[in-house]
Amino acid sequence: MPKPFDKLTAIAAPIMRSNIDTDVIIRIERLVGNNIRGTLGKWAFGSLRYLPDGSENPAFILNREPYRQAEILVTGPNFGCGSSREGAVWSLQEMGIRAIIGSGFGDIFFANCFQKGGSASILRRRRSLRRRDSGTISRLIRAGGKVSCKVSTRWR
Repeated sequence: MPKPFDKLTAIAAPIMRSNIDTDVIIRIERLVGNNIRGTLGKWAFGSLRYLPDGSENPAFILNREPYRQAEILVTGPNFGCGSSREGAVWSLQEMGIRAIIGSGFGDIFFANCFQKGGSASILRRRRSLRRRDSGTISRLIRAGGKVSCKVSTRWR
């Protein structure tokens, strides 16, 4: 179970696509008969991380240094939309993601983050990233720098 925290300084990876649903985070086929905690991280973002032949997709940000060690995701709007797949939260935790900064989240995904295994300490929700924040974060991320975020268990 992740340790609770209220401030995190870590490498942040931008995944700025809109409407990344829980099926993109982890395919249902990976959960059926395999809902065992500790085995799901390798399947997170499988359709983006891997090519059809099973090799890593070099274009996907989490397959490149320094983002392989990212603990923060900076996401586009409506991240985690779709079905109520709690395995999506588990798979992100198990691949090392501890915080998500974005302009909006699927409601069920957001609730699951607070209900599954101490996840309340790994998600910060903001109604929108201000243009100034977004630009600063983007520059740091492009440079492979670390980003600090304060985590709140309250809706913002």
